[in-house]
Amino acid sequence: MNDDKNPGSIPVEVARQMVDAYTRYNKEHPSDAYTKAVWFPLEQIERIYTTLKEQNADGLRVYFGQYTKETVADLPDDYIGRNTVIFVPTTQGKGYGGEVHDDDLSVDPENKGEICPHSCDGTAL
Repeated sequence: MNDDKNPGSIPVEVARQMVDAYTRYNKEHPSDAYTKAVWFPLEQIERIYTTLKEQNADGLRVYFGQYTKETVADLPDDYIGRNTVIFVPTTQGKGYGGEVHDDDLSVDPENKGEICPHSCDGTAL
């Protein structure tokens, strides 16, 4: 599913590893994996929007993740240990107590934005 047409998508298992790494590391070292911002190109945002519409999604869940040695394929090695975000479409479901928003993992999650620091030109906050 991670092909040349969708260079920002990542396999579900890679996303899971990144979210787990973020959770584990930040519990132990709350200030070491500093990432100020993550930038995504408009074409990737448009592709995410198109996927949401095609999947009849009811929203978008943003996970926090961390790059590890095993998850930095196609990215510079200095991403290792840095925090990032992962986008997962959601669909309406029913759960205990009412409506829930289930992750739709039938499509690969989106990731691979440019992280600051290093790509910080243009940041104003």
